[in-house]
Amino acid sequence: MTTPESGDALATALRDWRPPTVETVRRVDPWQSAAFAALLDAPAPADELLRDGDELSVAVAAQGATPSLTASIRLL
Repeated sequence: MTTPESGDALATALRDWRPPTVETVRRVDPWQSAAFAALLDAPAPADELLRDGDELSVAVAAQGATPSLTASIRLL
């Protein structure tokens, strides 16, 4: 059974905890972005927008969440 004291202990233990940074690499080919655009009935991105080595960044912050989640993709 959970007591109020045990909940306070957990909150105290996690107060300064921050998730570690996770880095992953994955190749994004132009056909993938074109296929995704087609699913949305949108035009495919122009070739000049998808050069090798370009980085795409997306920041997502849930309301009240700290820290925000940031995803960065580098085109290989």
